[in-house]
Amino acid sequence: IARIARATGLIDTHHTRAMNILRDAAKTIECAITGEPVAEDALTLPTADLALVSHAIAEYGRILCASQSLGGAGDAGDASATEVHDARFKMVWALAHATNVKHNERAVQILEDKSMEFGESMNARDRAYLRAVAHYNSQDYDKAREAAYDAIGIDAECRQAHALRQAAEAALMRDGMVGVGLLSAAALATGAALLASASKR
Repeated sequence: IARIARATGLIDTHHTRAMNILRDAAKTIECAITGEPVAEDALTLPTADLALVSHAIAEYGRILCASQSLGGAGDAGDASATEVHDARFKMVWALAHATNVKHNERAVQILEDKSMEFGESMNARDRAYLRAVAHYNSQDYDKAREAAYDAIGIDAECRQAHALRQAAEAALMRDGMVGVGLLSAAALATGAALLASASKR
């Protein structure tokens, strides 16, 4: 019975998520047709420059080495697990908010690695949200939307995740419109070339 209940709950979760994606996509399309502004412009994410990223990485490395030192447990130089988790969180936050795509991708790798623990420094919702931020900053809007939905699934009241999800939807729509425009332009150019060729015959 427990297995059936879990399976039913999983199906309901996937169904609800799929319906939410369809609803939000429909809303974005409606905004594009009616000219109603979408939420992408309302999203303002903080950015981490190279100096901040470098400092966060170096500090994490220093604290991690201190935690693995051979000194006794009472040594003041030994870092606690809490300090390691906190430094790891600061590092992955900086990587996710960096303007360098390689840094964003590194953030995703760390966040998706289940062996990388954060303790009380970061909960599951924030972990999913940071993953969404990293994907968004690397312009992988589809995965950003999925990660934002993961965060919303944990905390439906997370406004940041909702805003990022809407921004990702708007970016996907914008890119889709650009793609349609390019295809239309290519079709028109091909048609004009064929007409010009036919008129010369």
